[in-house]
Amino acid sequence: MAERAANIYAARHILSSRYPGMVVATAKLEDDADELETLGVHAVYNVYIEAGPGSAKHAVEMVKLK
Repeated sequence: MAERAANIYAARHILSSRYPGMVVATAKLEDDADELETLGVHAVYNVYIEAGPGSAKHAVEMVKLK
């Protein structure tokens, strides 16, 4: 979920349910990521920052397959 309100809503409910696993989220803005981390989310990835390296990694893998 990349929408701020939905991420915060989901994080609050997951964390309050005492879910035993790690909670990971995505965010579009640094402020959103900070708020999710403050709520207790274990890892937050910025979709814009991660998109570049992720695309490059997939491109390298595609070239290796040829």
